Amino acid sequence: MRRIMTRLELPCPAERIWRVITDLEHWSWRSGLTDLLVERDGRHFVEKFRDGDVLFCRITAFAPCRWYALDMANDRLFGHWEVLLIPTDQGARMELTSEVWIKGPLGNLLAKSWLLRRQRRYVADLRRALEGT
Repeated sequence: MRRIMTRLELPCPAERIWRVITDLEHWSWRSGLTDLLVERDGRHFVEKFRDGDVLFCRITAFAPCRWYALDMANDRLFGHWEVLLIPTDQGARMELTSEVWIKGPLGNLLAKSWLLRRQRRYVADLRRALEGT
């Protein structure tokens, strides 16, 4: 299993970041997605990506304006994704941690590049979304 963490300072309140990242009905700020389908229970959802990937997600932690975590899986991988928000004088620090295990003999090598690509896109998209809100 591969794990990476990104820490970034964002010049806006944690509450604003929280609203953007947890609003599953308004996902269009995420440039890699073509659809996001929320199940009735509100804790399970499916992300469909432009590259054809589909991720089945289950929210595992939801502490408003502080901590948001989910498990993710599809037929090729499984993993965990987590955001911690820490208020600062200038806005908030966000710690984004992703762990993934990709099945197959090259899984460990592929996991790091998969995680980095997804996390970089998510952060870039989030920055753009926060500028527009």
